[in-house]
Amino acid sequence: MHTNNVFNLNRFGLYIRKHLVDNYRLYGMSMVVLFVLVLVVMVTTYFTRGTINKITDILPMYCIGILFSGMIFTSASFSEFANKPKGVNYLMLPASHFEKFLTVFLFTTIGFLVIYHIVFYGVYLWMDAIAFSRTQKHMLNDLASDRGITKTLAFYSCFVWFLLHSIFLLGATCFEKSSFLKTIFLLVIVLFLLYLINTLFLELFFGSKLQAWNHHVPMLLVALKKERTTSGMGYSFDTLVFLPKQMQHIFAFAGTYLIIPFLWVVAYFRLKEKEI
Repeated sequence: MHTNNVFNLNRFGLYIRKHLVDNYRLYGMSMVVLFVLVLVVMVTTYFTRGTINKITDILPMYCIGILFSGMIFTSASFSEFANKPKGVNYLMLPASHFEKFLTVFLFTTIGFLVIYHIVFYGVYLWMDAIAFSRTQKHMLNDLASDRGITKTLAFYSCFVWFLLHSIFLLGATCFEKSSFLKTIFLLVIVLFLLYLINTLFLELFFGSKLQAWNHHVPMLLVALKKERTTSGMGYSFDTLVFLPKQMQHIFAFAGTYLIIPFLWVVAYFRLKEKEI
């Protein structure tokens, strides 16, 4: 094998096979645990509420489940580095860094999503059977009643999931131990710093004209004071100042299409630089 090869299809197929052989018990156990947890939560919710008769009743559990289980699963992507002998063995395997990264990427995206939806569909069938046994009616598919809202919800759910995946995949390459907790902590710190920097800039530019220091949405709008008028009751209202439309479109495009691939690329190069 040429060690400078980036990608070889046969070698990549052999590495995927090895990954499956090494981890199929873990994946199978995770699938069973996920099924049991989702089922317990849903059954508990059912008997607490008294009824679950339509799909939108279980939609919040679907969203919360896919986000949290996805974050936990992705944060364990490179758990080999938590143990020095395993980490050395992982780095010495005759496969390129790109093939190793692509394998993990596929298993934590396509693999996870397929497994999660199989599990959730199984739980849905179970809950539908419970609902039918109690009410003689199947759960109503009310998602089809408004396809516009359904498509919008699906788009934003996918965006949030892939954004969190890219963040926690990068965290898995940066932290050898407790990757999940460390990534969450670092994410909170980064978001707080971004909000603080935005607040400082607003104080610098607008000063006393700000309605309040925290009356703003970073990268979008800010609330300014409006002078009291002599007409009507004389109450003052916020004047909302938005970013120009062109800037909004630039930020929206970057946030939607650039930040996720950027974090994936950074995670790949972080893996290439990994040392034990």
